[in-house]
Amino acid sequence: MLDDFRTVNDDLPSIDENYSAHLVDAAWEGDPLMDAVVEMFNRLPSGQGRKMFLQAIDHGIDSLDNPPQELRDLFAQLDHIPEWLDWDKVNDGVMMLDKASYLGIMLGVTLGSLATAGSHSISNAVGMTGRFQKNIVNRSLESVAFYAQTGCKDGLRRYGPGFKAAVNVRLMHAMVRAKMIKSTEGDLFDYATYGNPMNQVDTAFGIPFFGLQIGLCERVFGHPVSERDLEGLRMQWTYIGYLMGVRNDIVPRSADQNFYLLDMCWATLGEPSRFTYDLYEALFLGFEEAFTRYHRDRVWKRLAGRFAFDLLHAYSRYMLGNTLCDDMRAVRKVYYLRWLPTVHASLNKLVHALRFKGQKPYKGKFTPDGGALMTLVKALLRPSSEEGAITYAHHDNLTR
Repeated sequence: MLDDFRTVNDDLPSIDENYSAHLVDAAWEGDPLMDAVVEMFNRLPSGQGRKMFLQAIDHGIDSLDNPPQELRDLFAQLDHIPEWLDWDKVNDGVMMLDKASYLGIMLGVTLGSLATAGSHSISNAVGMTGRFQKNIVNRSLESVAFYAQTGCKDGLRRYGPGFKAAVNVRLMHAMVRAKMIKSTEGDLFDYATYGNPMNQVDTAFGIPFFGLQIGLCERVFGHPVSERDLEGLRMQWTYIGYLMGVRNDIVPRSADQNFYLLDMCWATLGEPSRFTYDLYEALFLGFEEAFTRYHRDRVWKRLAGRFAFDLLHAYSRYMLGNTLCDDMRAVRKVYYLRWLPTVHASLNKLVHALRFKGQKPYKGKFTPDGGALMTLVKALLRPSSEEGAITYAHHDNLTR
C-alpha cells in the first residue's frame, strides 16, 4: 500500500521521538472526560443521564438547566475548535471519499476491521460485547451509518450528523471500557501488559485504519490519489479522532505522523485474543451466512451472492497476502479469481494514466441516512426493523 508514497522496509520509520513517546504513554490512558460521564450515568436514575447527554448533543450544553459538571467538562472539549483544524482540508477528505470507488472503500474498511479483530487489546473489547457474533446485521449497519454520517458534506460540523455519531460512539467505547475494568476475567483486562482497554492509542489507530487506508487502497488499484487527497483524509479523520476523545498530543498533525501511526498499528497488534478468530469468522463468514439466510429460496441470488463474497475474499487475500490470510483461517483461497486483482490493478493504472485527471463533481455518495452504501448493504442483508434501528445505545446498561 505504501510503495508509491514511502520507502518500505522491515524497520519502523523514524519519527519525532516526542510523538513516539506520547503514543507509548497514551496506551495506559482511557478517556477521562467520557469515563466520568459513564460514572455520572450510573449515579443517576436509569435513562436520566442519557437524556441529558442527547439534549446537549442536539441543542448544546447551555440548553440544560444546571447540567452535571461531568457533562460541562465533556462539552467544553467537544465545543472547542482545535487550532490545527482546517475545514477546507476536511472538505478535501470528504471529496476524496465521494470520488473513491466502492472497492477502495470496502477494502479500506475491511482491512481496518481485520486489524481491529487481530489486535489483542481491541478484539478483547469488541468481542466481549458479543454484538459482532450475535447481531452482525445491526452492528454492520451501525458501522455503515457512522461512516456515512462522518463522511457526508458538513457532517462533522457542530450539530451535524457525523459530530453526533462520533460522540455517541465515544460514549459506547467508554461503556465497554468501564465494563472491562470491572471484569474479574484476567485475560479481558490486563492493565500491566496491554494498558487501558479501548485506550487512547487504540482509538487513535482508527485515524489511519479507516481514513488513510482507503486512499492507499484506491492508489493500489490505479485510481489517481494525490498527497492533497491523503492530507484531506488525515484532517477529516484526525478531527473524528479528536471528537472521540483522542489526546491532542497524539492526533497526527502531518502525513509523516499519519504513516507512522499506521505502521505502529500493524506492528503492535499483539497475539490473538480469545475472540480474534470468532471475529474473523463473523466479519467474513457471518455476512455471507446472513445473506444466504435471507435468500435461501432464490438460487440465482445465492449464486450471485457467493460470487460477490468470492470477490471480497480474492481482493482481501491480494491485499493481505497468503501468510496472514492462512493464519486468520477466514479468508478462503478463490483459485478461479486469483488473477483478477493483479489484472484489475494493472489495467486501471493504464486507463488512468491515459485519462484526464480532473476533479470529479461532488455527487454526495454519503448522506446522513447512509447513502448508496447503506442502500446496498440493506438490500444484501434485508434487516428487520429492530436490526435496522441505529441508536448507538446498545451498551448503556453494560455497567449497571
